[in-house]
Amino acid sequence: MAAIMELLPKTDLGILFVLFSTARFENQRWVRARLRGLQGDNQAIGAFIDITGGLSLFFAFAFLVAYAVDTTILKAVVLFVLTGTIGIIYALVSTWVFKGESWIIWMVGTIAVWPLSLALVPQVTWFGLF
Repeated sequence: MAAIMELLPKTDLGILFVLFSTARFENQRWVRARLRGLQGDNQAIGAFIDITGGLSLFFAFAFLVAYAVDTTILKAVVLFVLTGTIGIIYALVSTWVFKGESWIIWMVGTIAVWPLSLALVPQVTWFGLF
């Protein structure tokens, strides 16, 4: 049991990464709705939504690689699996609670991606650069 506990991330890092992944998930729901035809009048907002999705995906992968370099690959895999498991549970519950599409939740998630990613930046050394 102690060996498993050693593989878990620090609590603050784990919570931040789960929140970041949840925000990314809600942004991706909005991107998917846009791909299915949901368009607003303001193209700048649409570009912001799409750019947020792409950059947050890149950041998530870069963060996991940097975390693996700082710790071990196994710890990064555990963080990824833990986040994925919690994400699946969140997706099931949120779909049931919100009964489909909720653009307010998408908006909150899309905006939350940015401060959460900034909060994650100092959690790793970024390949020894910082």
